[in-house]
Amino acid sequence: MIPQLSLQITTIILSLWLWYKWDSAENPSRGLSIGILLGFTSIFLCDIFYDDFVNLWDERFHSLVAKNMREHFLLPSLYKQPVLGTYTLDWDTTTIWLHKQPFFLWLMSFSYKLLGVHYWTGRLPSAILMAWLTSKWAQILKENIQNKVLRLGLLFSLLSSVFIHLLVAGRMSTDHNDAVFFALVSLSFLTLFEFQEKGKQSRLILAAILSGCAVLTKWLPGLMPLGFWIARIVFDIDCRARFQPKDILLFLGIVCVIVMPWQLFAWTQYPEAFSQEWDYNTRHFTEAIEGHGGEWYYHLCQAPSLFGWGVSVIGAITLLFALYQRSYLAISLIIIETFFAFSATKMPSFTLILLLPILLLLGLQIQLRPKKLMIGLSILMILFNVRFDLFNDAFLNENQAHYREGMSNNRKTLKRLNLTPDMVVFNARKRSHIECMFYTDATAYPFYPSKSDIKKVRIAGMTPVIFEFPQDSLAQKEKGIKKIPLELSFFE
Repeated sequence: MIPQLSLQITTIILSLWLWYKWDSAENPSRGLSIGILLGFTSIFLCDIFYDDFVNLWDERFHSLVAKNMREHFLLPSLYKQPVLGTYTLDWDTTTIWLHKQPFFLWLMSFSYKLLGVHYWTGRLPSAILMAWLTSKWAQILKENIQNKVLRLGLLFSLLSSVFIHLLVAGRMSTDHNDAVFFALVSLSFLTLFEFQEKGKQSRLILAAILSGCAVLTKWLPGLMPLGFWIARIVFDIDCRARFQPKDILLFLGIVCVIVMPWQLFAWTQYPEAFSQEWDYNTRHFTEAIEGHGGEWYYHLCQAPSLFGWGVSVIGAITLLFALYQRSYLAISLIIIETFFAFSATKMPSFTLILLLPILLLLGLQIQLRPKKLMIGLSILMILFNVRFDLFNDAFLNENQAHYREGMSNNRKTLKRLNLTPDMVVFNARKRSHIECMFYTDATAYPFYPSKSDIKKVRIAGMTPVIFEFPQDSLAQKEKGIKKIPLELSFFE
């Protein structure tokens, strides 16, 4: 683990050196531009190889659904062969899996189809999108921020966010759903900012496409860039003078064209599952779903983990000055933060999408200050990020080492069983049925089978198999059923 982290820090240093040469050139060569893109890509590629297994909670579910979608692009499911049918609509055991919007699953599925089903291939789309976002951020900084030290501080603030690296690595719950969503929303925000500055229609169209894909990844928060644009129209006289209503209509039209076909398809093809998830999602604002709640200041407490201590401390001070000046960015940030504060369901990553607007606000505000203060704040931001964020122990502490060893052994154990597609495994405890189906081609269920279950399996021409764990106290009396003694590590 330490060599991997050292390699990643080295790639960050080399990428920043390439960035310095690119940033210093008035007209950078194509080779240099490709070089920094590859450099940023190498940083996030390090993330996808940290763990040689699919992680607990969301990554293993996302990976399994994406694996099954290789052959049925429009059928998100946990079970490739649902021999027992749909016996529940609960998201962790249901057959049709509409718990998340499908765009990020399509990306993962395409990666599996192209490169094979491996622990790292499902993480590749997140890494590529994050590299694209970092390159776009470097471009925006070069065009809009005058001081090189300030540009470095703002770029480094994105690269040193451990939370983002944990998402790409699959370690953080919601993993690639949030990594892809964050990248798409941020790219849309930056591209729409370019449109507002330059007026190029192609930028508006690309921003709308990215926002539509974001909505198709994590629903309506994907429209956040549009909210910032509307706020700028309201509070910025120059932007309001250039505004044409047809631009917003074009933006919304493109988003609808991207988003609505899947909603209509899922509604008509999987009505029961669609209704279940629609009801589940609409309760997020009024109920703390699955215990994910907190006080109104919950997201403020999460800020250092999401944005880094440097950005959080300096950003809070800068925000007060910007509010006094009626900055549209500052007002928008307060409105969005207030919305999340009063939403009953709260999770750490919900406000991650505010990182790029916060960094842009920091850049535009700090560059107006005296040069010595501007450079001092930039250096302070870098030092904060190095001390508290870049050398974070999230990958290294003892609990993580125990977890990694156990999960890696689980993968090796399940793959050694040589389970075949005609086998149906029962008694895969504590959601290990998900890992079992990802690492093998067997069908697996988390419960002990009834006689009716065994009968259904045999009628389907398949072979029932029962996992037996040391902690099981059930007397196994069934004859003619293969039983596999097994030891796995459980971390839930």
